[in-house]
This record gives sequence, structure tokens and C-alpha cells, in this order.
Amino acid sequence: MTLIDKLSALTGPDREVDLDLWWECKANRGSAQQPMPDDYRKSNLRMNDAPRYTASIDAAMTLARSDAEAFGILADALVSLEDDGWPKGEWAKQLPRHICLAYFKGLES
Repeated sequence: MTLIDKLSALTGPDREVDLDLWWECKANRGSAQQPMPDDYRKSNLRMNDAPRYTASIDAAMTLARSDAEAFGILADALVSLEDDGWPKGEWAKQLPRHICLAYFKGLES
């Protein structure tokens, strides 16, 4: 399952997915060449390394490497959120996930 698939399936914040995002973006530098070792995922200490990308707008925005990229990611995330129907009362909770989705979809294009 790809990160985009995992993010699309979420209905709220998820620390396991946060760790996957961190591994891909920071530890693995987006190369996707080395899978995360099983013992790494099992370590609670490692879980603390990962920002709360799927729970925090601020953390999700750190994925952007420039102000211009941040603006584009946020614009795409808002369109994605609108396509999801602006979940009633939960749009702010869902925005970090949509920011992450926009970032990874941008990497694919």
C-alpha cells in the first residue's frame, strides 16, 4: 500500500502513518529505496521521532521545501478537502491529512 493509499484511507490522525511519512521524507529522503526495518517500527522511541503530520497543520506544512511549494500544497489540500465535502465539523481535523496527500501527489507528478 502506498503512502497516498494510506493517507486516503485515514479518517483521523494516525501515528503509524506519521512514522511512514517521516521515514519517507526525512530518514529516506524521498528515495523510497530502503524500506523501514521492522524493528524500527516497533520502537516507541522511533515513534517519537516522527512529527504528528496527520494531526498538525504546522507539522504537515513542514513537508514543503519552500514558501512557493507550501502555497501550492495548501491550495491543493483545500481543493482536496472541498472534494471530500468539507467534513462537517471536522475539516480542521482533516486538513493535515489533505496537506500530506497534496505533498505526495505533487511528488508523483
